[in-house]
Amino acid sequence: MPPPATRNFTKPESLAQKPSDSIYGLYLCRGDLSSQLCGNCISEATHSYLFPNPETDNDCSLSIEGGITYEECMIQYSNNLTYFSAVDLTPSSSCMSSNMSTTFVQLALDTLKEVTNEAAFSTGKYATKEVRISGFQSLYSLAQCTPDLSSQDCRSCLSNLTKQLQQSQCLGNEATSYSRSCNLKYATYPFFRASKNPAPVGLIPETNLSNDNPIPDGYLSHNCSSTNETVIKNCDSNFGSNLRTLLSSLSSNATTNKIGFYKTTIGPVTGLFMCRGDVSLILCEHCVRNAAERIHSECGSYKKAIIWFSHCMLRYSHGYPLTTWNETSPVFGEFNIDGNTSSSLNKQQENNFTLTLVSTLTGIQNMNEESTTKNFVTANEKLNSVQTLYALGQCTPDLSGSECSSCLRNIFLYEIPWCCLSSPEGKVLYPSCYIMFGLSKFNGDGDGVEVEPPSEATLPQGAIGKI
Repeated sequence: MPPPATRNFTKPESLAQKPSDSIYGLYLCRGDLSSQLCGNCISEATHSYLFPNPETDNDCSLSIEGGITYEECMIQYSNNLTYFSAVDLTPSSSCMSSNMSTTFVQLALDTLKEVTNEAAFSTGKYATKEVRISGFQSLYSLAQCTPDLSSQDCRSCLSNLTKQLQQSQCLGNEATSYSRSCNLKYATYPFFRASKNPAPVGLIPETNLSNDNPIPDGYLSHNCSSTNETVIKNCDSNFGSNLRTLLSSLSSNATTNKIGFYKTTIGPVTGLFMCRGDVSLILCEHCVRNAAERIHSECGSYKKAIIWFSHCMLRYSHGYPLTTWNETSPVFGEFNIDGNTSSSLNKQQENNFTLTLVSTLTGIQNMNEESTTKNFVTANEKLNSVQTLYALGQCTPDLSGSECSSCLRNIFLYEIPWCCLSSPEGKVLYPSCYIMFGLSKFNGDGDGVEVEPPSEATLPQGAIGKI
């Protein structure tokens, strides 16, 4: 049975001495969990502890004391009642290493101090806080103690966790620290619920972000390098010839390449294309042909360029490597953040779909799903009884699995305006990876694009233009 909604913490009712074979236990659920979600988490934690995976977990079920900690709950037990009577000041921490600015680190420390004090002096020993970092970014923080602690002990426990994060230089863009008596976390994405109550029943308005300016071939954006040293200023005929040959090679290989990815070099010019992992061969060919023609038309006088379509991307570079996995520029992003579609939603609904999106994209960035296409993964999750969230992520196949996860993680942390999404729909595209998500199922066989037969002509053979 799930625990009562008003009481997420349980402990022995008496401090009287018990026989040595007695077992004492407690559980603690995160303060934003409903009784049902708390019960589900405790049930999963108990089962996981009693029946560990023999390949990955140690079997601790015969220990005289122990426990297990999840993101949303924890359980502890011991045959010694004094195990629970003292504040545990031996924290465990995890963080994502990154070079954050001094301003951000100070903001994180100040926010942790605020939620520490609020949690210590609250009835439930639980507090959360959201602080705006910039126009479209916020810092989310949470602190919690077991409710049997005094305010002083709770503050001491949480302050010790913060001190441990500082000493271990673990103040990146997210961090978690916990002990048996308290826990805290902060991140640049939302991870706690606004309320224990279920999200109100109601459909989330669907928007098609590309419908504002629909283009039949699925074109999204392009970027021509604009730095002086990369512009061809004197009609370099060798560069023009190499570029035309390169783009023609990419187009012709799209008709025979079954993995949707091809990379080649003509003289000093290197180029590649990648098709979305779920599109058909004929759609891949159509997309790459359009991309090659358009990038030549738009950027043919530039030594470095990239173009994105709904079903493929194509890029080339003169004298610059195309193997750097963590290229974060240029970037194309598309979201609904103006709030126009949220008139029928309340904060609780927005929080619900945002948390579902966080969970779904966490799986995407970790490449948790096996796929027949390297570095391509999809996921879906129910938002309500009618609507489903669909998401996909992909990296160029020349990246390793860890490089791909890091590239997608960068999008997750820095490019999505978590504080301000008015609908769970959007896309972010980097040169080496991208993430897309929305309320409509991705259709790899067409997405409404009419595919024309390949034309005889490929790319213009004349001059590449003058600057």
